[in-house]
Amino acid sequence: VQEDQQVLGYLLSTLSKEVLVAVTAITTACELWVALAGMFSSQSLSRVKNIRTALINAQKGNQSVASYFASLRGLADELAAAGKPIQDAELISYILH
Repeated sequence: VQEDQQVLGYLLSTLSKEVLVAVTAITTACELWVALAGMFSSQSLSRVKNIRTALINAQKGNQSVASYFASLRGLADELAAAGKPIQDAELISYILH
């Protein structure tokens, strides 16, 4: 219980005021973690969808090949950071498309 309260205190101290207001009644670190995951998962799913749409709609246009590749690689890295990495073969298919 003591360790849980220490973790809870640490987590609460790192939250912004806007988020803290929404979780003030939570009493354990586990409950807080679940609540935070629920609060931010819909934003993450929306962001993943937006990134995938950007990959699908990407066009080289006037960019150099290196710049175009870098921009698509950046989108793939954003997907990985959101917990939804894509395989290199899938990235290559986006590039060739």
